[in-house]
Amino acid sequence: ISLISFDNDPRFHLFPFSTIDFGFDHLGYCAFHLILGDIPIRSNHHNDIDSRAKVIHRGSIAKPHFR
Repeated sequence: ISLISFDNDPRFHLFPFSTIDFGFDHLGYCAFHLILGDIPIRSNHHNDIDSRAKVIHRGSIAKPHFR
């Protein structure tokens, strides 16, 4: 069994639960500056901004076991 949580909640730093950080802080930063147009932000022709989700491995994800 592997344990994983979402949003990289700071309360999980106390436990060895691996989490997924969806990068909403980066997404909000980029969206704000894309709307203002004050700094160059990479987006596609629909003004979509790539998400930067990443897994924060803290030891609760087991390696796959194949037989």
